Amino acid sequence: MTAARKRLRGLASAALLLALALGAAGVLVAVADRYHARVDVTTTGEQRLAPRTRAILDAAAPLGEVEIVVAVDAASIQPWSRRTVNDVLDLFAHTGRVRTSEIDVGSASGQAEFGRLLDRLMERDRPGIDQHVAVVQQSAAESRAVAEAMQQQLAPALTTLASTLTAPDQTTRAAKAGVDQWAALLGVAARQLADAGARALAALSQPDPTLPIPPLAEHEAALRANLDQRADELEALAAELLPLADAGLGDATTGPAADSIAKAARALRDRLARQSDAVARLPRLDVLRVARALGAAEVALVIGPPGAGVTGIDIGALYEPSVVATDGSNITGDVRFQAEELLGSAVAAVLDTSRPVLVLVHAESAPILEAPIFAGIRERLTRRGIDLAEWVAGRDDEPPTLTELDPDGVRPVVFVTLSPDSAAGARTEGDKAGPEKAAALGRALALLLERRRPVFVNLNPSILPSYGETDPVAAPLAALGIHAATGTPLLRETADTRSRQVQTDIALRGPEGDHPILAAVRNLRVVLSWPVALAPAENAAVRATALLTIDDRAAWGESQWHGLWRTPRDQRGLLPDAPVFDQGADRRDGPWTVAGAYERVDQPAGARDGRIVVVGSNSWFADPIAFERRVQDGRVVPVNPGNAELFEAAVLWLAGEDELVAQSAGARATPLVGDIDPGTLAAVRWALVAGLPLATLILGIAWRVARG
Repeated sequence: MTAARKRLRGLASAALLLALALGAAGVLVAVADRYHARVDVTTTGEQRLAPRTRAILDAAAPLGEVEIVVAVDAASIQPWSRRTVNDVLDLFAHTGRVRTSEIDVGSASGQAEFGRLLDRLMERDRPGIDQHVAVVQQSAAESRAVAEAMQQQLAPALTTLASTLTAPDQTTRAAKAGVDQWAALLGVAARQLADAGARALAALSQPDPTLPIPPLAEHEAALRANLDQRADELEALAAELLPLADAGLGDATTGPAADSIAKAARALRDRLARQSDAVARLPRLDVLRVARALGAAEVALVIGPPGAGVTGIDIGALYEPSVVATDGSNITGDVRFQAEELLGSAVAAVLDTSRPVLVLVHAESAPILEAPIFAGIRERLTRRGIDLAEWVAGRDDEPPTLTELDPDGVRPVVFVTLSPDSAAGARTEGDKAGPEKAAALGRALALLLERRRPVFVNLNPSILPSYGETDPVAAPLAALGIHAATGTPLLRETADTRSRQVQTDIALRGPEGDHPILAAVRNLRVVLSWPVALAPAENAAVRATALLTIDDRAAWGESQWHGLWRTPRDQRGLLPDAPVFDQGADRRDGPWTVAGAYERVDQPAGARDGRIVVVGSNSWFADPIAFERRVQDGRVVPVNPGNAELFEAAVLWLAGEDELVAQSAGARATPLVGDIDPGTLAAVRWALVAGLPLATLILGIAWRVARG
């Protein structure tokens, strides 16, 4: 074979080998593109979605595809932040259940694409928009008709009625003055009602310049407020005229005329009430709810499948999340986990039409739901579509009606109790002492348990058992076999060569277990302040699952805790007589369950009715504990991530949404290494102590045998 032919064969072989290699690479790329997998080896799970997010997407799968569209001016955000959010969007898209896209509204093509998105959203909500317009038109027409009746019929009739009240006595003169006043008031009220209807009607033909749709929401709210006010005035008029009909004042026509006007007023009131109810029951228009963000042309939208909702996410919160650290400094939070939290919560919100309503139950003298210490939990729940209400049990005997939040009565309602300070006195003139507040809350809790409502009970230590009395908050639980030792809260001591300290806050780790709530708090740090031990009795009316347990030899149940309770936290280390364990009065019979989930034994397993969660602590979900943050390794991390996770998981479990109970992305903002169980620890020790020398010996023997 000549040298030329050898070179030719070599070139042909190389070309063939190259072609085969390229072909194989192409096949592998195609297969990998279709059948790809991600392997996450990071300690914080940055390359995979959190269990709760995956649970949300699993629940969404049967409903259809969800779309996430981020419309943002790319030049206005930090490149690293944009890459991070795009990575999160890619994780959502990788599930195959979410379609994601980014629109750069800073470019001409992006503006055109955003316009097409806007048109698509309008068309999607067109039936609902038409329904809103029809109801507003009907309400405006009815407002005009009722206003005419008030002005042309009721007001003249009242003037005529006043003319029959001519007697000089003081009672008749007062009645005449009242009727004259109502005649003048009706004239003003009629004009206000007609004007409100006219303004709402005119708004239908005056769409927002940035959004081709009338600003229905604000005009509907204004119209409804006017309808309600006029209805109340007509009811007040009827209530004042009916006694006049039987008072025997005036001439023979006075009584029948007053009765006739009262009936006419109530008929008009009913017409206005029906229209107000029609406006209140209008379905929510998602395009209206996100209209302001759409008009600004920078928004992240989560669009559910047909029949589901649409919600918007603030661009600033997505790309530049701001958090307040424990020291009060305002810093940028973790973009990766915040983005997943926002997007995952938005997906849940647009798909779940029966999201829970949480009612905070307490016996304080004034509402406390909007207090700053609850800002963190309010924001977290609201982000997930959970609405909040409040029941001041010391003021109202019955729970609040939730017609505004749940007009159809289909949403699960979870009641969360907040215990009072039983040692406190009345702070103001209208305030009540601690024992009175505890009694009021106990009555409310007993009512809820009797009605088998889902209840989330949070307990404070109580001074009443120290005086031989029953804690009224814990008493309704004891009737079910759940005994809370509120008279002996658990304390923990630490000591070294220099000092001894008594801790009222005890840190725990979420344990392993099959219960959904346990899965949500597994291996997370939870801190309970002034924890109280729980103990189900034998033959109790509930099945119990321990959620948190204190098993610490340095902890004990203290009976003489009142002085420490009254001392401010920053001064407790200076107490000369800090509590110590007293063998005769105190208890050291741990381990103690301090949080538990309970189901009625007379209910089928898994049934929502009758579910109860009890935590032997009261302030554990407030901002100073649950949302304490610190900077670690250049990122902002929660100090006690399990607190917020436990609260949210308990609410969802009580609402019957077991499939959504899982750890959120925020719980993984810092790497967590769990405790090694004793069996594994023993195996590791033996492997290190005996395994390495033995392996070395075996390798040496094998090498010797191999060499002969």
